Amino acid sequence: MKKIIIMLIVTLLVTGCKSTAAKNTEIAINKIGVISLDSKTLIDDAQSNYDALTDKQKDQVDNYKVLLDAKNEYIKLEDEKVAKESASEISNMIDVLANQLCRKQEDVDKLNSLYNDLKEEYRDLVSNSNQIEEINALSQYENYALAAVKEIKNSLKASDSFKLKEITLTTCKTGSLSPYYVSVRYSGTNSFGGEKDTSSFVDINEEGKSVWWSMSALLGGLEDNELLMYGDCLKHKDQEYVIDPERIIKNM
Repeated sequence: MKKIIIMLIVTLLVTGCKSTAAKNTEIAINKIGVISLDSKTLIDDAQSNYDALTDKQKDQVDNYKVLLDAKNEYIKLEDEKVAKESASEISNMIDVLANQLCRKQEDVDKLNSLYNDLKEEYRDLVSNSNQIEEINALSQYENYALAAVKEIKNSLKASDSFKLKEITLTTCKTGSLSPYYVSVRYSGTNSFGGEKDTSSFVDINEEGKSVWWSMSALLGGLEDNELLMYGDCLKHKDQEYVIDPERIIKNM
């Protein structure tokens, strides 16, 4: 009985010695309650109270673990919120890019970066992520542009000197010599070893091959045939598409 009384006295003395600052910190921690995205102010206030304590006063805060758990839970909720927002942005980008016949490489790179930065456990939130691989691949029109660029590059004496600047693909209506014409502005070293900064007008068929330009490049009369193709393009022109050179360069 005597021992019990002594223990009660000691307990009362310890409790009574707890500083007001420590008690106020415990009250601030208890105010946090159930964690939500609106809990930041209460968590920050409790942490500020705790940080202002001396080391001795901090030892008197019995519910400090509650604060630590609250902070961890809040960080998790914040991560989920950011992940959901990022996943929504990624899904929207995929929808836009998937419907484009010609894409900008910087947009594709941004999509890849956002998706790769998304934590693996949240990637299921991107319901249309299966389209990313297709978006990275060249579209039909971009492949036609690539075929035209390769024709020109391979015709140069020093193909390594080839520098691509601008590309435009034109679709043509029925009756034209070719269904597609690709205008390519570039610089490089020609067959005579001279430097040139010029444009070429290349025909491309449904199989992604050039008939008129490639034949003219081999047999001569290229300039005359390019004029002929340009005139045919103007006569039967349907739609015109600007192709991003970076897309082509990356896939050459």
